[in-house]
Amino acid sequence: MSKNDPGIVAWKQDPLAFTDALRCYIYREFKGNALPGDWWARVDPDEFYVEDPREFLAAVPRRDGYVWYASLSFYFSTEEARRYEIDPSQFADEVPITDKCRHYFSHWSEPRFVRHEHMEPWRGEGEHFWPGWPEQLLYRARSHQRRILCRHFSYRSPSQIELRLKTRAANAVNGGEFWPEAVKNWSEMFSPAAIRARRRGHRWGTAEFQANQFQAPDQSSYSDWRSRVIDAAQLEFDAHDGAFVVNEDLMPPMPRFHPLYYEWKRRLQRVLKSK
Repeated sequence: MSKNDPGIVAWKQDPLAFTDALRCYIYREFKGNALPGDWWARVDPDEFYVEDPREFLAAVPRRDGYVWYASLSFYFSTEEARRYEIDPSQFADEVPITDKCRHYFSHWSEPRFVRHEHMEPWRGEGEHFWPGWPEQLLYRARSHQRRILCRHFSYRSPSQIELRLKTRAANAVNGGEFWPEAVKNWSEMFSPAAIRARRRGHRWGTAEFQANQFQAPDQSSYSDWRSRVIDAAQLEFDAHDGAFVVNEDLMPPMPRFHPLYYEWKRRLQRVLKSK
C-alpha cells in the first residue's frame, strides 16, 4: 500500500498484542517532523469524517489544544440482515460502505486531534485518562467545545463481522481493548439506561465488571454474525442528507474549564484524602 500511496509510511513490525499505548512509539519516532500548532490525529481505517478535518481544525482557536470526535457508529441491523438474505452481493467488498450500512447510533466520543505543543510528556505506560494519548492531557490543554462528526463502520458484512469476533475474542473476554466483543447482552450496548450506568461506576478491566458484563469466548458467542444484529428500531437511519442524530447526553462530557481548574481540583482532592 505504501508503494501506491505516498501518505503511507511503512515503518516497522513488532510481534506485540495491540494496545492503544503502541501509538506512543509512533509519536516518539516521528515527533521531530511536527511544529507547534500542528495537529496529531488518531486515524482508524473504518472511520470517515463527515466534515473535512483540515477545514474544521483551521477554525479551532489557538487557545484550544485538542478536539473530540462524535462517533456515528454504524451497526448491522435487522434491515441490513434482511437485505443480505435477499441478495448477499449487496455487501460485497467492492460495494461502497455507505451503501451497505445505513443504521447508526451515536453514543461515544473521545479526543482525536491534539496540538503538537501539548503532546509532551508521554511515557506510554501507567494510567491513562484517554488511552492512546499522552497522560494527563486533560490537565494540560483546553478542550475545543465542538465535536467533529465521524462515521464509524465497525460491522460491515457477515463475513467481516465473523472475522472480527474471531480475532478479538480472547482480548475482549479479559477486559482488553476490544471489550465490546464480549458483552453478554448485545442490545444493552444501545440502551441509554445501560450506557449511563456503565459510564457512572464501572472500569472495564475490573473483575466485578467482567463477571457481570462479559461472557466466555465460546463457539456460539463468537462464530455467528447474527449475534451482532441489532433491531433497526433501536438505531437511527442515515438518509445521506447530511443530517444526523447526535446523543450528546450519552457521550463523555467535554471539559469546559481551563486546565488549571482541574489541576487545582485534583490537588484539593489529594489533600482531603490525606486527611
